[in-house]
Amino acid sequence: MENSNELLEFLYTQLEAIQNKILEYELIKSFINELKKQEDTYINLGGLIFVRGSIKDDQNLLINIGRNIFIEKNKNDVLKLIDDIINKLNQDLNEIRTKINEISMKKTPQP
Repeated sequence: MENSNELLEFLYTQLEAIQNKILEYELIKSFINELKKQEDTYINLGGLIFVRGSIKDDQNLLINIGRNIFIEKNKNDVLKLIDDIINKLNQDLNEIRTKINEISMKKTPQP
């Protein structure tokens, strides 16, 4: 019984982490959709940190593909990539929810 409790706790932690990642990607999508050329603006570096700058190109973005290697992609491709990531994360959420339900059913005494 203790093992299933530990597994449930682990799964709930994973569930929360994935939900937070989805929210993060949704926020990034929102930022990208609102992105426009601007001469004088503040650019969020993350959290509460901003830097003053200009956005000269609002259609091409750099994305980190790993190991600090960046490639340029157009805005629509980046949004598609983010949607693909969100869809995969939602699949992972559904799998975890299914596992949680299976474990919970086994723990509940059957009449």
